[in-house]
Amino acid sequence: MALLLHSPANGPHTTGTDESLRTALPVSTSRPRVASTDILRGNAEVEIDHRGTLYRLRVTSLGKLILTK
Repeated sequence: MALLLHSPANGPHTTGTDESLRTALPVSTSRPRVASTDILRGNAEVEIDHRGTLYRLRVTSLGKLILTK
């Protein structure tokens, strides 16, 4: 069983800077989990090449993620 760090304001995270707001929640999963911060690396959007098709992953002004073709 893995542990997932959760911030009440921002939802689940595996890493973060304000540890005082996070609580450990047990998570049972066989799938790998990647933090959006690891994918975005400080950018508001990134391009993802998937089998020759280009996708765009971006963060909205409300902090949501949108994946578009």
